[in-house]
Amino acid sequence: MLGAHVPELEREVVLKRHEAYLYDAFTPPSRRGHGAFGFVLDHLFEKLQSLGARVVYSYVRSDEPRGQRAACVRLRPIGTLTHVRLNGRAPLIFGGSGNGLPTLVRQLVDDAGRSLR
Repeated sequence: MLGAHVPELEREVVLKRHEAYLYDAFTPPSRRGHGAFGFVLDHLFEKLQSLGARVVYSYVRSDEPRGQRAACVRLRPIGTLTHVRLNGRAPLIFGGSGNGLPTLVRQLVDDAGRSLR
């Protein structure tokens, strides 16, 4: 509920009050097909709601179609990001602003400009 780092985007997710972010949730291969992922998500959402979260964001990579299908059972897609990395530089991100997604920044800082991570 304090924001999070998204490694492949090299960005921090900035959350507002009553928002949470869920990243890198998955089911081990040996547990797939038995409802474990849904059970864990339901438990996480219940806990986040008890902590005051009213909106939960999740980032699901496009190269994980099973993860996308599983997430769509309990989450509603609100936007799509595309990123391109050229010559090892920081990724260029397209589609991130104005479409209901949380703000992404390179570094979280306080009002005095000090890093929060």
